[in-house]
Amino acid sequence: MTPAHTPTVLACSTDREPECRTKVAITPNAGASPQVVMALKPGGTPYSSMPDLAPGDRIDVTAELELTTDAQRARDAVGKPYAYSPKVRTQLLLAPASGPGSKAIQLTPARTETCAQAQHHHRVVFDTPRYEVPAGGLPWRGASRVNLVLSAYAPAAEAGQVLLIGQNEPPADGKPAYAKGDMGKISVVRYRGRPEPRGTLRSDTSARTSQVPVAKGQSTVVFSLRLDGLHKDEQLVLEAGLPVANPHGYPVRAATQVILGDSPQCADLHNRARDLVSCAGEIGKYNGTNCLPRSSYTTQKFGAVRMLKTARIPLFANLVVSCGDPEHRAAAHDAIGVERGGYLKVRRFPAEVAG
Repeated sequence: MTPAHTPTVLACSTDREPECRTKVAITPNAGASPQVVMALKPGGTPYSSMPDLAPGDRIDVTAELELTTDAQRARDAVGKPYAYSPKVRTQLLLAPASGPGSKAIQLTPARTETCAQAQHHHRVVFDTPRYEVPAGGLPWRGASRVNLVLSAYAPAAEAGQVLLIGQNEPPADGKPAYAKGDMGKISVVRYRGRPEPRGTLRSDTSARTSQVPVAKGQSTVVFSLRLDGLHKDEQLVLEAGLPVANPHGYPVRAATQVILGDSPQCADLHNRARDLVSCAGEIGKYNGTNCLPRSSYTTQKFGAVRMLKTARIPLFANLVVSCGDPEHRAAAHDAIGVERGGYLKVRRFPAEVAG
């Protein structure tokens, strides 16, 4: 156990199915009916629960979430179809785990973004400035939570029209279309005591490839970072960025994920690292968006995991990309380009500062 006077770090993140709902009603008025769509709450495992907060604690908060416009045809829509591009207002709040939300603290100002029908999928990303708990404590007693709050609106909105939290799954086998979640993550890194542990930063800025095939079901490792000697209770905090360019005349869905694998070629979670790490080794959540024709797009990834067991083999943090062709126009050997400026960073905090 870490002595009480020793400065500590506690890195936590949501695990599977972090979304609180799979759809939000689109209203005609901006800011109407805000909903908590994703939250990091207390009460779960130590690595997937909101940390307790005391005066003087500092927290770094990051979040990413995929949103999707509903289909324009009734047979493919979850709600009532529409052709407009709704706007979303999003915000991160620190709130009491239970009780009135009126005491919530704004971790970020509210911001407005457009979920374009042409793009179909939209990623909301927060890299939040640090928050320090004041000397007098929080305005509530007991546990806290971080909420991602969202409202969706469009002047032309009608009753029954919804924005999907996650991605759309078309009707199949006699079942209607639905919204599939597990496309987001909230991470909180709490620092307690001083001097603040900084851990060890490793980074990779040399992409392993300059292209990613537009081929459904095929995954490509773009960055790989070797991590030797990982011990039980070490904590890993991720940051990554990937700029890509679509040279084609059709949109390309580019989905990204960061995993811990047992080789630099490992592109899925079913490997020897899976049982050694929290979140089954998924540091950066699988999600994506459509890169529009002849345009560029940059994806940011964040996350945190804890070693559940000591690794007897080297592990590799791999940034994995998979591309699809929603309009079914891709030719053989089509690919999107990996542009300069991408990176993968992992900060390692040793077991002795966990707490």
